Amino acid sequence: MKRYDVINALIQAYSLDSYLEIGLRTGTSFKNVMCNHKESVDPSWSPTYKMTSDMFFATNKNKYDIIFIDGLHEEQQVYKDIKNSLKCLNGGGFVVLHDCNPPTMEHTAFSINGTVYKGFLKAMHDIKGYSFFTVDTDHGCGVITKRKMFKNSNIPDNISWEVFDLNRNELLGLITPENFTDTINKCK
Repeated sequence: MKRYDVINALIQAYSLDSYLEIGLRTGTSFKNVMCNHKESVDPSWSPTYKMTSDMFFATNKNKYDIIFIDGLHEEQQVYKDIKNSLKCLNGGGFVVLHDCNPPTMEHTAFSINGTVYKGFLKAMHDIKGYSFFTVDTDHGCGVITKRKMFKNSNIPDNISWEVFDLNRNELLGLITPENFTDTINKCK
């Protein structure tokens, strides 16, 4: 299961109509997402909006059903992108993040998974009223929604790699791709 399969499963299960992708790069995910209305943001490549996500969110007036964050793989930027995405998310919508479950410490290098997992965990710690979980596929696809899908544990602030690595299942709310399909079908 790839990240765009997670996104497409949510689109299909909940009849989502509008999609925003933060971080287009080569467009692999964007091309494979099946949604009626699609937009993208990236300072390079060929997006709908050629600018940084900060610039986009500062002027955006649109709302989206599903937002995919795969931009700058740095904790603070991921955290800002999550907070900004939630402000322009339609009720019952979803934010999906790529790279939330780096398999090794070497994968936390900026050019691979970066510190996306830290930004995701910081959002889990700080933002209340949302369900957070991670599909254990494609280096971890984090999912955030107001739908009551999971009861999240209390997440400590500022987690070291060692603590994260020993407790990733609980911290990330890891579920298998098979359990993900069951979960979205039960929560319709």
